[in-house]
Amino acid sequence: MTDHAKLSSFVAIHLAVIDQSTKRRFAGTGVSRRREQDSARSIAEELVRHIRINHRIERAGTEVDDAEVVALVAAELWKLPNAVAKDLVAIDANRKEVARTAIVNALVEALTRSCEFTFLQPEYRGMGPSIYKAPNVGPRR
Repeated sequence: MTDHAKLSSFVAIHLAVIDQSTKRRFAGTGVSRRREQDSARSIAEELVRHIRINHRIERAGTEVDDAEVVALVAAELWKLPNAVAKDLVAIDANRKEVARTAIVNALVEALTRSCEFTFLQPEYRGMGPSIYKAPNVGPRR
């Protein structure tokens, strides 16, 4: 997988697990029945926090500040059409998946246009030594 494909999958996964109430406020289906711009910022902060776990974000060899990336993601989210935002929280899984794909594509395109992303492979630490038949380890009685 290329770095951009990994970025795309990271964004898709973490967009899917963002709190439903935040997504409903973003879609305009929450209590106020209007799209709330602060929810786009909340989603952007959550996405950038998760992207930073395994990606280095740079421009011309220098690290890009999180605030700048959050502002970019929030602006891109807010530019999305109302219909796409509403479909993100739709009951129909097919509409939801189409909306999530459209959002991910828009975000990844905007991010890769302005920054360079490098996937950092996490170090594999293994499971450690076996504790099988070790003294003082086992089920409690």
